[in-house]
Order: sequence, then structure tokens, then C-alpha cells
Amino acid sequence: LRKEFSAYGAIESIKILNGKAPACAFIDFFDQTHAANAKAGLFGKHILGREMHVYYSMRAPGPAVKK
Repeated sequence: LRKEFSAYGAIESIKILNGKAPACAFIDFFDQTHAANAKAGLFGKHILGREMHVYYSMRAPGPAVKK
């Protein structure tokens, strides 16, 4: 995955969730434009015999702050 995604820009981190079906990974780019280019360029592409489905993740909100 690093090879395929890093073609679009510098990667901050990659987290692969093992044991999940279908396979799932989170790739964080340093630059949002690079993430958008990777999403557009890799969606539907076959890597290691699997079709890529690339989406933006929904970040969980931070802890609630009591006033």
C-alpha cells in the first residue's frame, strides 16, 4: 500500500486493520491535496488482485469538555 499511495505524496502514517473482511487500512497524508489525488487516482484500481475502494475517514470527535 505504501508504494501505491506514496506515488501521490508524503504519507504521515498507515494503519492496516488485520483480521477484518473486507480488508481495511487508514492512510494519512501530510497534505490534503495529496490525499484527494490518491483517492481519485486509486479508486477502482486493482492492487494485489483486489479492487480498491478509497474514501475519506470520519474522524471521531475529541473528548467532551464539561463547563
